[in-house]
This record gives sequence, structure tokens and C-alpha cells, in this order.
Amino acid sequence: MAPLTSIQMLLIILLCLASSELGADRVHGQQLDTRGFISIDCGIAGDAAYSDDSTHGIRYIPDAGFVDAGAGLNAGISPPYNDPNMAARYLTVRYFPPGSGGRRGCYTLRPLTPGGKYLVRSSFYYGNYDGENRFPAFDLHLGGERWATVNVTAAGTAYVHEAVVVAPAPADYLQVCVVDLGLGTPFISGLDLRPLAAEMYPEADAGHSLALLSQFRPAAALGFNRYHFWPAGKPFYRYPFDRYDRIWQRFGTDFSWTNITTSDTVNTSGDVPSLVLQSAAAPAMNGSRIDISWSSSGDPSMITNNMTYLLLLYFAELQRLPGDELRQFDILVDNASWNGSRGYVPKYLSAEAVSMMVQGSGHQQQQQQHTVSLVATANATLPPILNAFEVYSVQQLTEFQTNVGDGEAFVASPLTWHQRLKIALDSAHGLEYLHKSCRPPLIHRDVKTKNILLSANLEAKISDFGLTKVFTDEFATHVTTQPAGTLGYLDPEYYNTSRLSEKSDVYSFGVVLLEIITGQPPAVPINDNESIHIAQWVRQKLSDGNIESVADPRMGGEYDINSVWKVAELALNCKEQPSRERPSMTDVVAELKESLELEVSHAMGYYSSVTTSVNNLSATSVDLQTDHAEASDARQQTVIELGQAGNDSETRIGPTPR
Repeated sequence: MAPLTSIQMLLIILLCLASSELGADRVHGQQLDTRGFISIDCGIAGDAAYSDDSTHGIRYIPDAGFVDAGAGLNAGISPPYNDPNMAARYLTVRYFPPGSGGRRGCYTLRPLTPGGKYLVRSSFYYGNYDGENRFPAFDLHLGGERWATVNVTAAGTAYVHEAVVVAPAPADYLQVCVVDLGLGTPFISGLDLRPLAAEMYPEADAGHSLALLSQFRPAAALGFNRYHFWPAGKPFYRYPFDRYDRIWQRFGTDFSWTNITTSDTVNTSGDVPSLVLQSAAAPAMNGSRIDISWSSSGDPSMITNNMTYLLLLYFAELQRLPGDELRQFDILVDNASWNGSRGYVPKYLSAEAVSMMVQGSGHQQQQQQHTVSLVATANATLPPILNAFEVYSVQQLTEFQTNVGDGEAFVASPLTWHQRLKIALDSAHGLEYLHKSCRPPLIHRDVKTKNILLSANLEAKISDFGLTKVFTDEFATHVTTQPAGTLGYLDPEYYNTSRLSEKSDVYSFGVVLLEIITGQPPAVPINDNESIHIAQWVRQKLSDGNIESVADPRMGGEYDINSVWKVAELALNCKEQPSRERPSMTDVVAELKESLELEVSHAMGYYSSVTTSVNNLSATSVDLQTDHAEASDARQQTVIELGQAGNDSETRIGPTPR
């Protein structure tokens, strides 16, 4: 079996953007605790949830409900790295070798508030779990965008990556993926999601995420750059001291500095914990400046020096100064000042945050080092202080993410037939890629309009690979697996036999095509109490040979009749029983291209007549005998395709929640 290449896998993950609203009855749902936290210990057994004493009871749960069934394997850390005094989440991992769901692993975190702001934290501790003592490197993706590179250089070192991100509306979830680069097997130890207040980190918005800089400093325990300046003995502060569970680590010992502390509460307006700010660093031995540097080369995630950094400095005066004393300093970045950065005076027991953007040079091969300097002014009698700081890289999201909507938009929007065809063709290309270009092939298993993402230019991509199944034997015609998918789109043959093939995706795509044509949902209401499946509704309408009776009236009749007929025929063929009678996605792409050509010719005025009557087309394409036979068992079919009429397309079938 030829393994899936890293390039192919990266392309697939880039399609997996967090932007579509899924049904609520998914195994990933109902995992928030009372604080709104999701706390996952990756690799523990399904019944091994526990309360973490170090965080005063944050409950960590297994990861099985957040990844597709069968994706990845669990392992424990090997001696001597399995120190029982470590946080429990570092004692196990889930890893994703070839043949266990593909050489990537994706977690779906939900339910989220669309447009809400969140902190996402991922933790990695190799600990020689595989006994090979080979240090891997792999990429970390957040919502389809590359977030970081995890570059393990020591078996006993923990690597923690944090990001602040806005959940793109109308999504109610985010996906975090570890992606193979051919440099070792991806793995993960822990994954946390924390809701943030909307006013926090305003630099994170629908177009930008913030990735906490990962750069190890000599005296710091972890690589992430969020620091406090307490003396030795107080290494970390997190929940409950920080109600958002941000981790503040001690900067470490610098013999050119001293510490100023207080037991008095610092007014912080709730964003930064008072306890974090009750200690500050100051120059020792009558020094007059503090310098702190960082570099792009210190973070393997920085693939370009054209990087924008967000620097957040936190100040609060901790000493009540007599009238003849003055603490005043300039704040410089790379020896440059800006408006308001000179002559800064911290306020007594009142915290202020000073933020600034720092731009890289853009030179790809040049190491970029940046320095923030706090320099006492000539009038100052006291040295500068610094209570805490954070450094983030600002990551711009693609237009595809920032303007994204889900494919249900065309069900409720007056799009033209040409636009709808283009959406259908783009989506078909995506499924064809999964089925034919990937080695081994991938079956999506949850094709539906909500999993088709649209850019501002109505470019369509397939998303949500949470149920994707890998064919470990690329020459097999099917694989036996527990049925999973969304009712209304779920292939009845797959549901009844548990035999999954690429034709199951074809069936689901046929339902999508019918929605594109008609503007109707999978469950079409026929009265106040009853709904029928969209395929049955279309067949009944087409029995009169009138395509206008099914075409979405919001298109205003502006379409080539033959083009619409051709897609209707194709959609119904995609739902044929048995599945071997259905076209492949390659066939679907070819048919949609022909339909698009017909529509383009019609729009340009070059296609003013048809060579075949509509009645002939309908008679050729729609087998009403078969339709009648299938409709005779409509109620049984409705149980499979719809579940309970009205909300059926929101219901998912899948592994039992754990």
C-alpha cells in the first residue's frame, strides 16, 4: 500500500475549515463543563476521566469522542520519562501512524459560539512512548490553517502551543489537526479549549488568529512566551488564579534583575490575574534598563520573517512612592519609540497593558531578533519595572476562511443556475480528489450542504473530515465499518450492510445536487405533520415531465432547461440501488461540466434551441417504473433517510458516545 503523501494530506486538511454548522447530535457534543471548558487528556481509556488537583478540579476527559472511531492509537510514556509527579495528561499520547485513519489526526472541539473568542492549547510530550527514541517533527493545524510546527528535540521536554482564535460564523466547532511531514509520527498529549471575553485580545478577529510565541529561554520550563516575574518557587499560575486558564510561567532567574512584590491586590479589570501582577522585575544594582529579546529563528513555527508580532506588556506600580520619587521610563522596540511610548509612568496598584505590533523585515533567510527595552528617563529616580508580558505571532487567515459560509446558503439564496452549477462542480472535484487522487483513497462519509464551504467568490470546498474513512487497501471495493453520517444523506445500502464504498459519498452528493436544483431541504414538508425525502418529492414532480415544477423558483426561470434536466437525471442516478449502478465521482464531474457548458451557451445566446424534447429527456433519464417501485416502500426508506421528519438532516449516526 502506498502511504498518503504529506502534500496530499496537507491539501486535504486545508479543505477541512471550521465554518459549517453541524447537527447537534454528534458524539463531540455536550463536552463543555460548567465553565465552558473542554479539557482532553489524549490517549487515556474511555472510562478514565479525572479531576486535576493542580487546577482545583478541572475535569479532564478521554479524547475518543473527539476523533473519528479508529483514528490513531494510544500509548503510555516509557520509563524514565513517566514521572508520576508530572501532570497526568503528559503520561499518555494518541499517535497517528500510517494505516490508522491516515497520517494525520483531527480533533473536533464543540459546541462553540459562532463568532466567539477562544484560547486553544495543545500539549506534546514524547517521552519515548514508541520505544524508538526518535524525535519527530510535524505540523499543527487549527481550523484548516497551519498553526505551528511541533519540533521535538528532547524526549523529556513538554511542548505547549497556544492560540487565540475567533470561531468563524456560522460554525459551532473548531478542528485541530496534527499533520505528518514525513519526519516522524504525529502525536498529541493534551488539548484544551477555553472561552475568552469578547473584548480580550482585540487583535484576534475574523481575519486574524494569535499564536503564542514558542521559544525556549534558558531558565524557563516551557517554550511558550507568557511570563510573570515572581521569585523562585512559583513556577506557574493558571486556573483558578486565571479564570480563563491561561498558563503564566516564571521567566526565570536573571542576576541583573531584582523583584519587587506586594501582598496588596492589583486592580486588573479582570483580564490578567492580580496574583500574576503582584510581583515585578526591576534592574538590580542601580541599573536603569530592562531588555528582553525574541527571534523568529527561536520558533520553528515561523516559516517566514515577514511576520507580525503582538507584544503585550503589563505594568503596575507596587510601591507607594513618596513625592520626591519618580518611576518613569521609555518603552522602545528595536530602539524605536512611538506615540505614547516615552515617559511612561505605571499607576499604583492599577494594571495597564501596553500593546504594540512589531513587523519583521521580510527577508526569508535572515534571522530576525527583536528587543523590547524599558529605559529610565533622565528625570527618573527609580528604575523601570515589568510585571508580565506575552508575545504572539499574528497569523492572517485566508480569504477562504474569513469570508466563508456553508453550502446551505444557496438553499435560501437567489443564486443563479450558473452559480449553483459552479458550486456543484467545485464540490464534485473535491470528492473526486479524495476518491481517486489520494493513496490510499479517502471516503468522506458526511457529504451534505452544510459541509460545503463557500468563499466570498462562491468557490466551494468540501469540509469536516471528522468521519472520513481511509481505505487501507486501495484496491478494495468496500470496507466494513459501523455506519456513520447524517440522516437524509446517508446511503441506505451502507446503512443496512455496513459496507462502505466511494458510492456512499456519491449517494450523498446526489442529495446535495437535488438541493441545489430545488432549493428544498432533504426532508420536504408536504403538510403540517409529514415530510418526504427530497428524492421522492422530485420523482413525483418529474412524473409529469415538467422540470420547472422542481427548479427553485428563486432562479426566476433563467436557466437552460436541458442543463437543469441533465443535473436532475444525474442526481437521481447517484441514488440508484444497488450502489454499483451509481456513477463514479469522475463521471459526475464530467456530467456537471457538460451541464455547465449548456448553461454557458444558453446565457451567451448561442443555445436557442434544443435537439431533444424535454419529454424525451425525462423519459430517457427518469425511470418512473423504478421510481414507483422505490416509492412503494417510502415509509421504510424515510426511516433510514430522514429519521424524524422536520429535523432529520441534523441527526447523525455514528459510534456510541463515550
